[in-house]
Amino acid sequence: MVGTVSLADKFAKPDIGPRFLHQILVARARIQGFLIMDYQQRYEEAHVRLARWYRAGALKSKFDISDGL
Repeated sequence: MVGTVSLADKFAKPDIGPRFLHQILVARARIQGFLIMDYQQRYEEAHVRLARWYRAGALKSKFDISDGL
């Protein structure tokens, strides 16, 4: 977030690069990474729940498949 004010002349432009940080700063939002290894101790629980949802048809997927280049 440090240095966001240096982008003040670009705040009205579409957000690309670090300019979106202004919106995060103003909204006082939080950004936090998610790594699956942080939850390794809950693997069994997640596996049981996901399998149950899969069997019940509760998991939905979208596919956009193109052949060729």
